Amino acid sequence: MAYDLAGARKAILIECRKQGIDDDTRHMLIREIGKIASGSTRDMGADAARRVLNHLRRMSGEGNDWAFIDNAAADFRPLLRKICATCRSMGVGKAYAEGVAKNQHGVERRLEMMSSSELHALAGALARTQRYKEQA
Repeated sequence: MAYDLAGARKAILIECRKQGIDDDTRHMLIREIGKIASGSTRDMGADAARRVLNHLRRMSGEGNDWAFIDNAAADFRPLLRKICATCRSMGVGKAYAEGVAKNQHGVERRLEMMSSSELHALAGALARTQRYKEQA
């Protein structure tokens, strides 16, 4: 039985949307996990699709720390998804993000309880950390 490459490509897009992964992060994930230079699902072969899809499914497993985002206030969701996607692309969890908020901004609350301005500051700090790690 042949591998359903078209189905795998669609599943990758769906899983990324479900997990709140934006387009830029998805392309980076495809480049790094799938080892595809362009970062596009169009250029992905069966092996790359398997690697990316397996990675996404492992990330969405039980005990998902980020499940609260779906129940958050609608105006907070985009920022929370950005924080989630940034953390996932760096291979860190929610606790790391909360630690960054505490260490860099003195915010000692869980993500669910942070204000919009606190989340915005945290997203900026995580983006700077991500850029720094990519350059290193």
